[in-house]
Amino acid sequence: MTNTSKYYPDITFFLIAIPLISAFNYYLTYANIRLNGFLILTYSIDTIQGYIAWYCVRLMIIRLDQSFPFSKHMLSRLILQIVSTTLTGLFIIIASTEMVSWIFRGKPASVDFYQTDVFIISIWFLVINSYYIIAHFYREWTKSMEYQKELIDAKLDFLLVPLGQKEIKIPYRELDLICIRNGVTEIYSKGKILKCFLTLDSLEKQLPEFYFFRANRQFILSKQAIGEYKKIVNGKIQVFLTVTDPDLGDIIISRTRAPRFKQWLVVG
Repeated sequence: MTNTSKYYPDITFFLIAIPLISAFNYYLTYANIRLNGFLILTYSIDTIQGYIAWYCVRLMIIRLDQSFPFSKHMLSRLILQIVSTTLTGLFIIIASTEMVSWIFRGKPASVDFYQTDVFIISIWFLVINSYYIIAHFYREWTKSMEYQKELIDAKLDFLLVPLGQKEIKIPYRELDLICIRNGVTEIYSKGKILKCFLTLDSLEKQLPEFYFFRANRQFILSKQAIGEYKKIVNGKIQVFLTVTDPDLGDIIISRTRAPRFKQWLVVG
């Protein structure tokens, strides 16, 4: 399995996780566990059963992705996937357990298996489903972010700033921050400060939201200009810049803008 798989690294993950799950199940269901040949045999059988059931569930999920994707109806797909895979997985575990019990013991599986083990196993199938559901939406989110980046890169990648009788181009990646000081807009770019008479509102409309954030009425910040930040009183955030200029003063983001700032900062 290559890392191009939608659910990568699920195979490696469950090859490691299922033996650990089997061991944890033993811890939950048996009071006195003794290491002997019988324990090794039953543990190996349970682990193999887990591999078979998981792989069948995996195939069902991949088939559902093709025949009934989340984009058709998310809630119906979630319900269908969880119910069908859990029932299928339980059927495989129960059927194989009964078969093994008849082969080695000559009688059906114990009542304790149905009262305790089946319940625990059904929870593990919910965990397996959670992995694949989270992996799906994470993959969709990353694809969306990549697409957004492509759209931004395909568009104008510089800011046009009028200076006197001419306009100059400032590439987005060279633009650190924009601020208002003494009624004049100042643009910080690669150690230089350019002054213009455009408002922050008009400049904000020209800038891609992916790279720039309106911190407050005085500042528009780029990601590269942010060194670190810390929480202060009343849920506000104070931002510390990579740009060295004591005249800039403290940059404070309000409590209402703080969640959007954190989300913007981590994306990309």
